[in-house]
Order: sequence, then structure tokens, then C-alpha cells
Amino acid sequence: MSHCNPVQISAVVLLYASLCFAQGPNHLPMPRGSNQAELSRLTVGNLSALPYFDSKPAIRRNYIDDFIFDKIRKDKIPLAPLASDVEYLRRVSLDLTGRLPEPDLIRQFVKDTAPDKREKLVDTLMAVTTKGVTAKPSTPFLDRWTYFFADLFRVNGLQGHGRT
Repeated sequence: MSHCNPVQISAVVLLYASLCFAQGPNHLPMPRGSNQAELSRLTVGNLSALPYFDSKPAIRRNYIDDFIFDKIRKDKIPLAPLASDVEYLRRVSLDLTGRLPEPDLIRQFVKDTAPDKREKLVDTLMAVTTKGVTAKPSTPFLDRWTYFFADLFRVNGLQGHGRT
């Protein structure tokens, strides 16, 4: 059996997930015995009874924001206030890398006054370069998601116990 590198595994998983979600929620696999019709009846039926709290308008930067904020407005979900810089850094670091940010990074991020510093942070955390790499590429982002998807697809079970 040929060996797949982490970038290939991540690409295949992302492609599969995008295909599933592109077909809409009705095409996603449901667990056996699930009561999808009952859950839909309960949630959709109660939407009209919920008041909508128009909180501070959110900044829309791309089509994903449009999709999310339109859904939030439709479902009458109030927007949470914007997270502080320290809270945002902690959340995005844990979500993308599974690690807490280093103290130096926290200080540097808080001192930064650029309006796009949050976007730059996400780009930095997700950066994976293969230029000049002769061994397996490794970054905290790549390691976290490769292990997650390898576990999900039971890659070790396919290659033999303990082999990667």
C-alpha cells in the first residue's frame, strides 16, 4: 500500500466534506434511528415565535459571511459581541492548532494596531509551506487536522497498528 502524506489526506478530506455540504443538509448522512422530521418540526415551527434582536451590524467581508449572517437573521439569533483581541487569539489558536498561543505572540498581537491583524493571524496559523521540505511537512495546523482526519478515517487501521 502506498504512503499518503498529510497534505494529500487533508486535501481528500476537504474535497469530500465540500461535496457533502454542497448538496445541502438533506444529503448529509443521518444516524440510524434519527428523528430528522421530528427535529425539523420542532425547530422550524418555533422560529416565528422567537423575537429578533437586531444587535450591532456585523461587517461582511465575503460570501461566507453573507451566508452565515443571512442564516442568523433568518433564524432570529442575536449576534454575540466582538471578542477581545486576547480572547480571539486564544480561540483561533485552539481551534486551528489545538495549542494555546505563546506569550510573545499574545503581546505582539495585542500591540498590533493594523485593522486586518485577525485575518493575518489566521493566515499565519494556517500557513503550510512545502518549499525546500524533504521530509514530511509539519506545522501545528497541519499536525492537528491530519491527526483528526486520520483518526476519523482510521488511517492507522489501514496501514497497520502504529505505522504512519
